[in-house]
Amino acid sequence: MDRECVTVLPRVCEVLAASGSSLPDDTSLEKLLDWFTALTKDGVSLLEAFPCLLDFIPTVVNNSPASDASILSFTLKLTGLISATENGFKVLQEHSVCDLVFDPQRWQEAGLWKDPCIRIGWIQGLRTMLQHSEALGFFVQADLIEPLLHLHTDTSLFVASAANHMLAHILLFCQSENSQNNSKHLTVPVETKQNYSTVTV
Repeated sequence: MDRECVTVLPRVCEVLAASGSSLPDDTSLEKLLDWFTALTKDGVSLLEAFPCLLDFIPTVVNNSPASDASILSFTLKLTGLISATENGFKVLQEHSVCDLVFDPQRWQEAGLWKDPCIRIGWIQGLRTMLQHSEALGFFVQADLIEPLLHLHTDTSLFVASAANHMLAHILLFCQSENSQNNSKHLTVPVETKQNYSTVTV
């Protein structure tokens, strides 16, 4: 792990979380997310290595009306990455972070949902998170399938494509979960035209 990066990260988070912060482009954020992803693959617990992230995420979301869309999208993706491990998900849920971050109504009320950057971040964050049964349970209980289904016909081709890939990921993950425990069935609501039916996998 790069010691210099570890040392400056708290200050970087402080700057990014500051109300009104903006970046000329999101290249640096993508590189930072790639670094976090590589650390996660090496078995590093991001919350244990960087406790500042637990404060960074809700601070950015709570400042959302004044925050740059690229920073918000980064935060959505980062939340998903941390939540991809059961321990990370548990810690974030103890602080109600996932409920805060992945609530589409919150983004709609803030007038930010119309930005494709936010919708992409929301989808990608959820997709990254869905690696274990606890995350899938959260997804179902929060009734996030409905907004996801709306996004699969989004006016943005990038958002619609991401939503379609997310739906495929959910179905494959449900099948995997079911094959591991045939005695349990997960019911997922699926939209058909204007009504909803259920698919048990």
